[in-house]
Amino acid sequence: MSDDFTDDKLTILVCESDTRILKRLELWIKAMGNEPIVCDDGIIALQIFEEKRPDILLVSQNINSIGPMEFIESIKNKIPSQLVVLMVDEEINTSIFRKSIDLQVDRYLNKPLDANAVFSIVELLSNYLQIIKNQKKLGEGV
Repeated sequence: MSDDFTDDKLTILVCESDTRILKRLELWIKAMGNEPIVCDDGIIALQIFEEKRPDILLVSQNINSIGPMEFIESIKNKIPSQLVVLMVDEEINTSIFRKSIDLQVDRYLNKPLDANAVFSIVELLSNYLQIIKNQKKLGEGV
């Protein structure tokens, strides 16, 4: 997670194999005034995560090269507090759902995606990040 909160723009990494959904999410995130980073491949997304340290991850059940739970587990092992939203299909596999709970996924979005739901979750997590920022400032005496 980025420690620099000088502006309210969030960096959001979207990992999804369906290019139509990926493009739609990219447009929505830009419309919210945030910076989207889109990727359809889990291994590449891990590399992007290491370089960019996005504020929020939107992860689909459907990503290329590695499974979504392996991807999320790799991230959470490095940064347990990383904010992760799992985008789930109607037919979510119970083992994936259980694993997501164990990994402390922060929120879930149902597919097909609804713009209002995406906006609401990003706003909620943005407010959470703002609270964390304010707590850090108070702890530093700023």
